Amino acid sequence: MARPSWRKFLTTSRFHISRHISSSSSCSEALPPPSIPSPRGVVVTGLGLVTPLGCGVGTTWKRLIEGNCGIRAITPEDLKMGAFDRETELHIFDQLTSKVAATVPCGMGSGDFNEELWLNSKVVKITMAFHVLQGFVAYALCAGDEALKDARWLPIEQEEKERMLKRQVKDLLFLYSDYVSLVHSSFQGY
Repeated sequence: MARPSWRKFLTTSRFHISRHISSSSSCSEALPPPSIPSPRGVVVTGLGLVTPLGCGVGTTWKRLIEGNCGIRAITPEDLKMGAFDRETELHIFDQLTSKVAATVPCGMGSGDFNEELWLNSKVVKITMAFHVLQGFVAYALCAGDEALKDARWLPIEQEEKERMLKRQVKDLLFLYSDYVSLVHSSFQGY
């Protein structure tokens, strides 16, 4: 029995596209130019960073240029398990297969991530209803706040502030769902 013509077209097209994508010589000729983004999209022309080298673009850049490293040996205090007794903390710490990590420096000093400020924010409390990791949300808010300040865009009207807050929650939940999918697929070996 003959194959339907559309199936033959799809098989031929798929081979044609994959052949051009995998070849390094004529890739730019085979693929169309990228589409123009929608005028309704949001573009923030500012930078914000929360990294193991520090909090803020200036701090991170300075420490990077100085050759500092954000990777270090962790201690039981880094686990932040205040709800447990010291013996339980030490037992869990001993069970870790690696005691080296790239953690964000927290504290009140210059270039440190201020946990008190960001973990008590309205967005973090809203997203906790969706069981989102507090640190993940707080880091994103801190970096986003710095990016908005760097772009010199600060909402003044209450309606605009609320709209921005809702947008942040929506974006963070979308990013978190991507993060969960990535972690899930890495455990499956894909």
